[in-house]
Order: sequence, then structure tokens, then C-alpha cells
Amino acid sequence: SITLCDEKIYLLGREHVSTCRVYKWTERLDLLVEQNKWEDALSLGLDFYEGKAKAAEGLPSDFEGLHRVVGDHMSEIVEDFLDTMFRTAPEDPTEAAAHYRKACGVCIDYSIVIGREEMLFDEVWSKFTEAGHQSVFLELLEPFILADHLRQLAPEVLQAFVEHYQAQGALSRVEQCLTHMDIAVIDFNQVARLCREHELYSGLIYIYNAGCDDFVAPAEELL
Repeated sequence: SITLCDEKIYLLGREHVSTCRVYKWTERLDLLVEQNKWEDALSLGLDFYEGKAKAAEGLPSDFEGLHRVVGDHMSEIVEDFLDTMFRTAPEDPTEAAAHYRKACGVCIDYSIVIGREEMLFDEVWSKFTEAGHQSVFLELLEPFILADHLRQLAPEVLQAFVEHYQAQGALSRVEQCLTHMDIAVIDFNQVARLCREHELYSGLIYIYNAGCDDFVAPAEELL
């Protein structure tokens, strides 16, 4: 026989009793986290965020509420994942480098997908900077920028991004990234100053053309 009590289903067999129940969406994510299945948890969280997951018990029906609630929970998972990755980093330098790159890539990817760039440029950036792995963070930003998944950088991060590639003699990569940024939301004066200081003239032309619809000012500076 079958009976329902306290959100559980009890199935009475000939020799034993079985129980089952539907886990709420937070419980399903937390269970994966407890098992250290971080990427599975984030992948399932993204399904919840996009409204694709089945048996999404307890979630808001509207997308705004859905994104807010799931985004908050996924942000916590990302931060816990990052803390765990830093605690469990291997001692071997080669293995550690791959370990941190994986951790950083996952954090950047999911921060962007759930629209939590402020977390990316605050908690995640601070964590890598304090641990001396700033270069890992900065270099992994580049492919996301060039793919137009990340259209802005916080002022502090942008400054460090330019300085990092200047030290490598690769400012052309910075210039390429600048042409993929949303001029409407970045600090125009900061970017213009950086372009002038480092002679990134293609970048300077781009921000004036795209941001101000001004084709004269950059031409005058180049004369």
C-alpha cells in the first residue's frame, strides 16, 4: 500500500517499508555541495536560473523573482566553491597553477551567466589578489571579453589589466579587448587616460567613436 505523510510517500512492501520525497530546489543543490560535486551543483543551479530544471519545488514563477532567488543561492555556492578550491590547492607548482585556473574560470563563467559581475570584481578578484594569483584572474578575463560575454571591468581591475599586459609587452591585447567593451557603462575618462598613457590609439579612436560619436577629437590627437 501507499500513503502520504509530511511530504513523504511511504510504500509498504511485503518485507519492508520504503520512503521517498521530492527535494526542494535548495536541498538538491545543497546535497550536491555536501558531496563536493561543485560543478554539478552549479550546472543544476543554472538550470534552475534559466527555468529549465524539472521538479523545481519552491521557486518563484516569475523570471525576475526566479533570477534573484536562484542568483543569490548560486552566488553563495560560487564563493564556497572558491574557498574550498583555495583550501585544497596542491603544493606542486604546476598542479597548483592548473588548479587555480580551473577555479577562476568557473567563478568568472558563472558570475557572468547569473549577472553577478559585482561579485566577480569584489569577492573573487579580492581572493585571487590577496593570494598572489592576480595574473591568473586577469588573463582568464581576456577570452570572456573577446567573446563579448564580459563588456565592462571595474576601474581597479581595468587598471591592473592594463599594467599586467604592459609588463608582458602585450598591450595590443589590451587594445583588442577595449574594442569589445560597452563604452556606455565603463569609466570613459579612465579608459581615455589609459589609452593616451600607453599609446593605444586604436582603443582611443574606438571609445570616442562608439562612446561619443566623435570622429574629430581622436583625429586631432593623432595629428
